[in-house]
Amino acid sequence: MASGDSCSFDAQRGAQGALIIGDPDAVVKKIIRHSKALGGISRVTFQMDPASLPHEKMMHAIDLLGKRVAPALREIEVDTK
Repeated sequence: MASGDSCSFDAQRGAQGALIIGDPDAVVKKIIRHSKALGGISRVTFQMDPASLPHEKMMHAIDLLGKRVAPALREIEVDTK
């Protein structure tokens, strides 16, 4: 990967970037930021690479989405209109 690509990826995964990467709290904050910036969102699609992520880690990530991220967003009542 060229250094320009690495810098771009780092910028996109940062707090103001488009990529939603991080622990559950960071993911919730990023989804809320995207929702506010876009005037509300009704859904988010997550993409994980099963070829490069061990099954246990993939299942753990899915578990965190269901047990921590989704409930936190429901509790905050992200504007979806």
